[in-house]
Amino acid sequence: MGRPAVELMVTAEDRRQLESIARSQSLPAALSRRAQMILRLADGETNSAVARRYRVSRPTVSLWRKRYAEHGITGLHNELKPGRPRSTGEDEIATRRRAELRADLESAARFLALLDAAA
Repeated sequence: MGRPAVELMVTAEDRRQLESIARSQSLPAALSRRAQMILRLADGETNSAVARRYRVSRPTVSLWRKRYAEHGITGLHNELKPGRPRSTGEDEIATRRRAELRADLESAARFLALLDAAA
């Protein structure tokens, strides 16, 4: 037998949030998978069983178990990677994306108007 696993205490509120994250289709898939792993571990599955189920290594399961035990749900998010910071801020990215979507909608509206005129 290896080292004993880090004790995993999941509160009712955390469980509710983890279940929501696990079901989400709009959050990153990796975050959703980590939430699913923590829920399985909280339900008593072993690290080995969870590793087999999600086709990851036992050390990976141990890492996320430990990060959750130490930091809660915020520990399941990716840490910032070292390197050059972004040259474009989140607000500017969002503004650009909204402009792109608006342009796409206007283009689609023009196309539909042409189809209606041709009919």
